[in-house]
Amino acid sequence: MVFRDRDSFERYLVEKDLEYVSRGNEGIFYHSKKDDSGYKVIMPSEEFVSHDLVATDIITKDDLATKYVLLPTELFRDLSNNVFGYKTVYIKNNYFKNGICISDINLDSIEPAFNNIKIELYELAMQGIKAIDIQSNLMFDGENIYAIDTCSYERTNKEEAIRYNIKHLTRGVKNSLLSFEDENGYRFFDLMGFKNVKNLKEYNDLLDSMSISDIVEYMKNKKKKY
Repeated sequence: MVFRDRDSFERYLVEKDLEYVSRGNEGIFYHSKKDDSGYKVIMPSEEFVSHDLVATDIITKDDLATKYVLLPTELFRDLSNNVFGYKTVYIKNNYFKNGICISDINLDSIEPAFNNIKIELYELAMQGIKAIDIQSNLMFDGENIYAIDTCSYERTNKEEAIRYNIKHLTRGVKNSLLSFEDENGYRFFDLMGFKNVKNLKEYNDLLDSMSISDIVEYMKNKKKKY
């Protein structure tokens, strides 16, 4: 959708009855109570200039059909193709956040959910699409894992995209799992020895030495004790 200027875009947003969800480096994410969609509003700052996002560079649902990678379903731009924001699918629940107890989660759903999004990200990589920042932009609704905030994805060669997508997806899911807590409120980050690492390399080496299955199985064994 094309707007004459940012003021006209902001007037359009008022009609959507938006409620605040979260804020990131690029802008603010809202949920529309009118159409139950998600709206990302790009907010220029010293760290991020909105004109760095050009509509013709952004990969959307019109380009690719995805289920777990939540690409923009509609872009909001000006006449020069500078992006003001975008519309996307809204996921209500997110268990990939601090303070979630494993008793509130079906642990058996994690590995199938991981495999589903892994396949989809591999398919994107085979088309040369690199999922920038995927490690820190994941959600888990209790059944599926989703990639969010996808407007910075870029095109590159297949080999680089495959390496990046799978490596950073896997690390991102592991990091999210380590933020879960046991029945006594202890984070698995601490329970599995990560509090003792001295630097980022040591942290990543320890993280890479564990599989998703290893972490989930450790959680299941902990759960059995309560």
